[in-house]
Amino acid sequence: MFADLWIISLFILYGACGFLLLWALPAGIKIIRNWDFTSSTEGQLLLERKNYFVSALLQYALFFQIILLLFFLQLANVHLPGLIKGAMCAAGTLGVNAYGYTALYVKIAAVFIYLSFLFINYLDQSETNAPLTPQKYYLLFVAVLVFGFDLYVTVLYFAGIKPDIIAACCSVNFDINSAGIISAQTATQYLKPAMAIFYGLGLLIPFLMIRLRGRIIYLLVFLSAIFVYADMIALKYHFVKFIYGMPSHNCLFDIFWSEYYFAGYLIFGTLAAYLAGVLFLTLLKMVQVKHLAKKPFLERKLKWIATVGLIGHLLILNLYWLYWII
Repeated sequence: MFADLWIISLFILYGACGFLLLWALPAGIKIIRNWDFTSSTEGQLLLERKNYFVSALLQYALFFQIILLLFFLQLANVHLPGLIKGAMCAAGTLGVNAYGYTALYVKIAAVFIYLSFLFINYLDQSETNAPLTPQKYYLLFVAVLVFGFDLYVTVLYFAGIKPDIIAACCSVNFDINSAGIISAQTATQYLKPAMAIFYGLGLLIPFLMIRLRGRIIYLLVFLSAIFVYADMIALKYHFVKFIYGMPSHNCLFDIFWSEYYFAGYLIFGTLAAYLAGVLFLTLLKMVQVKHLAKKPFLERKLKWIATVGLIGHLLILNLYWLYWII
């Protein structure tokens, strides 16, 4: 499996991202240990230059991490089904062993960690006294640990793919009554409250976004977690069947294919924009308390990004539904 050209290309991306992180790590350690903005020594000037250098490295690392996530999704959803018996999409290839979905989730988490560092770095560099240096570099250690874990589970995933294994793909994505498979009746029991939460929070969250003050942001984070969980249930057991035009098809990966106009990228892209906006608003509130002046323009911009992302996500899903019922 490791001799496959697609997998070799994937690990080349890992190598590029890992190289940038390992190059940035020693500089980050030096900044944590020796940073003193009030000093005017040659050593402090060198650290300030390294600060900008590391920021640039992590911008490229974020780029490679996003490419790596999309490449891994394309690899699992398009290429591997031709190599694994019984697999038709990523639902089968990722489920072939215990590490497939873990690798996907870790890659998604890594993107948000890099985004967190770059946003805090942006806030830090927007102030004349760099108030968030060196604290922001603790996120660099988190990024390195997550990258190492990501590489570890990805290697285990590909190493665990055996030629004699038959993947269960469509059998777990169609509503059929059989042992170990969620039936249509069971899915409906979860779907009704999930749909209520989906629409209820979909209407409440934009209102909270407009009225965002103080600790409301932490309530918004909590509600966002609930919304995402309900959103995944509503998408899998309700909306996705209108994208396919097949009432029994519940796969969340086929929507990334060209025959469905790459709808998955738009659906999850708008959701990611909303979550990134909430993440940045939370970080902004956290660091403003002790370190930064208020930035009302930036806060309004982030509110718009999050709100437009959420409304766009809701509209896309409901337009597919309305297309079939009107």
